Amino acid sequence: MMIAARVFATCGLSLILMTPAAGFEYSSKQSNAIASVAQANVAGGNCPGQEAINTAMADELREAGFVADPYKSTEFERVWRANTVELYGLLHRSSAALCAALWQRLGPSGSHGHQMLKVRNR
Repeated sequence: MMIAARVFATCGLSLILMTPAAGFEYSSKQSNAIASVAQANVAGGNCPGQEAINTAMADELREAGFVADPYKSTEFERVWRANTVELYGLLHRSSAALCAALWQRLGPSGSHGHQMLKVRNR
């Protein structure tokens, strides 16, 4: 199956949302939810001072229509992996820029509209 990519720019850095090819069962809302949760997960594990909000990530998936544990789905895994691989590539090339872009998208008052990152408690 081919996976299509959509690009958006934040902080001068292009973030790529990987989505399944046309005709697949996921809606764009579901594909975007997977991408957003993958972004929060990568930021929370790799960006200094950022922590992913687990309940917000679960809410994001639930609001997109995932009712069971989507991580068990092969197609979910494929879309998740495509997003994660791309994010780690960006992290390797420009971690500060990626972390800033993810914070602006998923942090408080972020452009995504649902906060999925918070300042890490020390």
